[in-house]
Amino acid sequence: QADIQAMNYEFGHAISPRTEFGTTLAVMNIRQMRSGYEEQFGPGSRNVPAVSSSLFIRRHFGGGSRLRPFIELSSGPLYSRHRVPAGTSRINFYSQAGVGVTWNPTARIGIITGWRFGHISNGGIEPDKNPGYNTNTLVIGLQLRPMPR
Repeated sequence: QADIQAMNYEFGHAISPRTEFGTTLAVMNIRQMRSGYEEQFGPGSRNVPAVSSSLFIRRHFGGGSRLRPFIELSSGPLYSRHRVPAGTSRINFYSQAGVGVTWNPTARIGIITGWRFGHISNGGIEPDKNPGYNTNTLVIGLQLRPMPR
């Protein structure tokens, strides 16, 4: 079990009137137990800084409206200062799927809200040590130069 805090920066581009493709850079803090598997570093938990970069695709529904629902998928590598989960690997992958709504009050500003389910896993880099973490994330963001309506 872990608590994860993240700040995401997304750089996307409309590849069609309803589809967005881009990359995400995430700076994360993962608070997890110190010990895991055969590694014993004492009781308690520690903060583990991490950084992740992923590709995303987002599909919007409903054209011509200021309020547009969407679905999205993303995946990419995650590197952490210490092993995540403890005793496993410093190199992981972070894959997410989400739903949400984009609201465009003006042509230049968009507000995005949604929910994402994610999974952090080492992808079998250490097959005998791959428990992973599942995440549920509330997304609130600001889009500059949002997708065309």
